[in-house]
Amino acid sequence: MANHFYKALLLKVDKRLKDNYSLLVSYSFSKSDDSERLNAIGDLDAYTWPRLDHPAAGDRRHRLVVSGTVQLPLQMQVSAIADFRTDLPFNPSTGLDLNRDGYAGGTYYTADNPPGAGYNSGCRGLNLDAINAFRATRSLAAVSSVACPGFANVDVRFSKFFRVIRSQRLELVVQLFNVFNRANFDVPASNPVSALFGQVIRLPAGINAPSRQAELAFKYSF
Repeated sequence: MANHFYKALLLKVDKRLKDNYSLLVSYSFSKSDDSERLNAIGDLDAYTWPRLDHPAAGDRRHRLVVSGTVQLPLQMQVSAIADFRTDLPFNPSTGLDLNRDGYAGGTYYTADNPPGAGYNSGCRGLNLDAINAFRATRSLAAVSSVACPGFANVDVRFSKFFRVIRSQRLELVVQLFNVFNRANFDVPASNPVSALFGQVIRLPAGINAPSRQAELAFKYSF
């Protein structure tokens, strides 16, 4: 059985459309933790399943979202949204059965972490001394730091209305996604046995800020 705990402070400033512009600023400071029984600690015996309190996989401490709209002459409008998030934690799992309990991965059981390296402690106070002590047993070079990539994205939208006849009108829409073409990386390589441990090597699946993209659309209302 596992328990999930979430605490957050949310601050918001909302300026409704007036004087031809609107603005919304939202900031959250949060902490997301899980508490569950796991056998993922490599220095415990095969029969020990302690209750571990650890950062949840979706724990992001800070997030800032800024959006706004400006009404321009000639029935034109420009809007933008910017989204900034701090890093996610990762679990420094070896993929090995260090405590010889017969579990080295699967749907409900995880492989073991190096002794002294807490579950999901990557980018959350990871004990690099414990990591390097384990890597030394595998004749791997020590690591001095790990990458903790955050997330940043800016989208912009421009629209122009054209009156056709009576209540009918045509809208031209131009959208630009990921304006600054930022690469938002997934958590770093998390296996301490890997030579790439701590380095960012991939983009996350289903990321909502791909490389820069443009979209042109027409909307006819009648």
